[in-house]
Amino acid sequence: MATEPQASADEPAQPAAIETPAADGTQEPSIRWWPAVAIAVLMWAVIKYTASGPRTATMVHFIGSMAAPGNALLLMGGWWLFASRAPKSEKRLGFLLTAVLAVAAIVISHPSVSVQPWVAMILPWTITALAAAFFLASRIGWRHGRWLPLAVVQAALLFGACIRVDGINGDFVADLSPRWTPTDEEVFLSETKAVEAPAALELPMEPGPNDWPEFRGSDRDSRVAGVAFATDWEASPPKELWRRKIGPGWSSFTVVTGTLFTQEQRGDEEVVSAYEAGTGEPLWTNAVPSRFYETVGGAGPRATPTYHQGVLYTQGAAGKVQAIDAATGESLWVRDLTEDTPAEPPAWGFSSSPLVWGDLVIAYAGAGNGLSVIAYQKESGEIAWTSGDSTHSYSSPQRATIAGVEQLLVLSNSGLASFNHATGTQLWHHPWDIGEMPRVVQPTVFGDSVLLGTGYGLGTQRIEVTNTDGEWATEEAWTSNRLKPYFNDYVHASGYLYGFDGPVFTCVNAEDGKREWKRGRYGHGQVLLLDDMGVLLVIGEAGELVLLEATPKKHTEICQIQALEGKTWNHPVVADSKLFLRNGEEAVCYDLGGAPATQVAGP
Repeated sequence: MATEPQASADEPAQPAAIETPAADGTQEPSIRWWPAVAIAVLMWAVIKYTASGPRTATMVHFIGSMAAPGNALLLMGGWWLFASRAPKSEKRLGFLLTAVLAVAAIVISHPSVSVQPWVAMILPWTITALAAAFFLASRIGWRHGRWLPLAVVQAALLFGACIRVDGINGDFVADLSPRWTPTDEEVFLSETKAVEAPAALELPMEPGPNDWPEFRGSDRDSRVAGVAFATDWEASPPKELWRRKIGPGWSSFTVVTGTLFTQEQRGDEEVVSAYEAGTGEPLWTNAVPSRFYETVGGAGPRATPTYHQGVLYTQGAAGKVQAIDAATGESLWVRDLTEDTPAEPPAWGFSSSPLVWGDLVIAYAGAGNGLSVIAYQKESGEIAWTSGDSTHSYSSPQRATIAGVEQLLVLSNSGLASFNHATGTQLWHHPWDIGEMPRVVQPTVFGDSVLLGTGYGLGTQRIEVTNTDGEWATEEAWTSNRLKPYFNDYVHASGYLYGFDGPVFTCVNAEDGKREWKRGRYGHGQVLLLDDMGVLLVIGEAGELVLLEATPKKHTEICQIQALEGKTWNHPVVADSKLFLRNGEEAVCYDLGGAPATQVAGP
């Protein structure tokens, strides 16, 4: 190895690398390896701390998973350049080669491998392996071991270039696959045949009592009435009627008179699809050229079709709003939120399900400056009004009656706003700004109280709304971090809230926000309330289907089966004694059977 040049008289002296005798009698540097190991240990301590206990699936967790490896990389670079005792020429060469390899790997990596997987998943293990490599190199001698750290960098970057991210779960853990293997969507498309549309379906103008006409049901509250079935699934498990592959997306189902509607991504087309509810056979598809993709959720639409008087109203992830003849699948009109307002798709895509109210179809755009909420004429698609100043939301517009007045509620980043649905005039606004974080769940209304659920460790807030001689006011009753719904809607039953506090299911008293119990690790799933039975139907993030007693006394699990495979974030649907489930890969239907409507439990 060449020796370092001597400093000239007018140059500041540089500290010489400490040298130790090599096996052949020459001198070689003695690398100061322990700071690299300390950096790796500190990084893992921060990662584990921010991902533990109440910090799981919060902004602290997310920042920790990104900031800890990022800062560790900076510290490792600073140590290598200024405190490693490596020869100056090797410092420069190692830094240059690493930078070139990193740029090359990023350029050729799969489009799904964005900054988050690189930093949160690949970088921590790379830093750990580098620390181990420097330690090992110091043991065997720098002359022979100096190539170990570079080999680690090469291996890590090669790994990053060879993988594909198939989405990230609610705990920010990525699902990785070899990039050369086909995706579930590609397999689905290769096996899917074109659908020959049948004669016009016979559908009612108004949905029946056993139908599920829109997102979370007719009142958007995930409550199911008039349904009862046997809960001893060991003796009489639900019968699987059909199972089929489906295009990616986080839409739920709409069910009307034996017909199933949902939204999917199929290649470069966003599709609204109709299936026969009893068999799963496809009936028709409506496709528009549009594709939305982001690393966390993957490809596909997020909203759910709304059925009204024989027409489906849909909103795509890239901003397309449609009216579709539900009987034939033909488009009646199409609008684009990005053309009707200055809005751009948020990082998670346009995700609000349209609300039909009277002659209007109400959608959320999030353009701010009076262009956050937009109402279209139901028949023509012409803009009726725009209103609101918030800039993003994952939540859907919701109808409510508060203080005896019907009003439109919209939960967004700035808080909860109420509008006159016919004119768009804002009635009141309750501020609770969460910055750039998404507001996902629906507001929960009971009496003149409204519950605002928020993830990222912030919790749930109950507000009281009053109207005195036309003057609206809101007041915070309580805020509790005992219920922190990330994107998981909760249900209200007899004064208690049941839902997900991060990845753990919980029961909270609606009067004071105090926790009654917290148990049941079902990941980041969804829940329905089977009202007549006093039972909660939970679909876990990993596809497990669970029945729980809806009681504040204790967490009581009635039964559990594995219903789906793969990450499951979609809301479940019960209609006509059938359970419909889907995720981004498959859909399944179970016949729940019938039984006397006997309440299993209650408060």
